[in-house]
Amino acid sequence: MSRTGCVINADNVVDMSADIIFDAVAMTYGKVKGTEMNILTSFRAIEAQEIAANLESYLDYGAENRAEYLQMLSEDYDVDLDIVHAMADVLGPMEDFDGLVTSLEDIA
Repeated sequence: MSRTGCVINADNVVDMSADIIFDAVAMTYGKVKGTEMNILTSFRAIEAQEIAANLESYLDYGAENRAEYLQMLSEDYDVDLDIVHAMADVLGPMEDFDGLVTSLEDIA
């Protein structure tokens, strides 16, 4: 797998090693020095693992991946997709089927 243009998503994260995830984060979010990069890398790696763990659940809901699932939520609750993405970013992938849905119900 070439590391150039590598993107972290549920389609490819399952087979990624830690160094590839690190490189993907660095390419996506820019080089950050020292502790900030370690924290960012750890956070994004955990988030990518959570998305991969949810992949079967996304499929159960009729979505191919998280992006499609968020699009479906946007349409189902008639909430702008940008708002759904913002809420999903704040809550994290572990809340895609609970906290995010509850939050969307609250604002719909």
